Amino acid sequence: MVHKSLLRRALLAVALCCGVSQLALAQRPVPEPPLTPVQPRVQLPAAIVEILARDKHAAKATAPPATVARVATPRPHPLFLLNSEVIIAPDGIQPAEIERLMVYKGQDAPAQWRELVTYGIIDITPKQKIKVRSSSLATVGKKLGVLGLVRYTINAMPVADANLRIALDAIGEIKITRAMESTVTTVAISVRPPKPSAPRQEPPGTIYIRGLAAY
Repeated sequence: MVHKSLLRRALLAVALCCGVSQLALAQRPVPEPPLTPVQPRVQLPAAIVEILARDKHAAKATAPPATVARVATPRPHPLFLLNSEVIIAPDGIQPAEIERLMVYKGQDAPAQWRELVTYGIIDITPKQKIKVRSSSLATVGKKLGVLGLVRYTINAMPVADANLRIALDAIGEIKITRAMESTVTTVAISVRPPKPSAPRQEPPGTIYIRGLAAY
């Protein structure tokens, strides 16, 4: 009788242990399947995509060979002086008013003008005294408000003496420049070209006949 009771208790204990084990297994969370790596994707705005595509094609493109454009530059004109005193325009004096012309090409030019003889100098002496409104280069710079160290050029020729005079009517263009990290200001003065001559006015009814004269 005692043996049966002990056997019954032992079977009950084994059943309880199996039940507890099954319950523990049932409550254990089911393992999740392993994650597969995903390639990240970024959606860019259409404008950015277009720029990137254009830059990509531009990087692969081969740059065309460099070309040199030849620009025809006008031939420099000689400098015209009035009585060796002032720069004037090429048409400042009419031919009928001229008494004498002096042409200088080098060291034969007056001392104060030798640095401007690169393209020649034509010095005009009129028959009668002619007054022109003129200013020194230094005065021109002051009127333009240029301060400090100033360098003057006439038709791209450097001028050492800022006291040289130029007729106001002869000034065609003035460019003021200063290079970076420089304290010198350049005032480049260009003498204007000759003014175009006015068309010839003929009285009404004038008739021109071209042909060969008969003798």
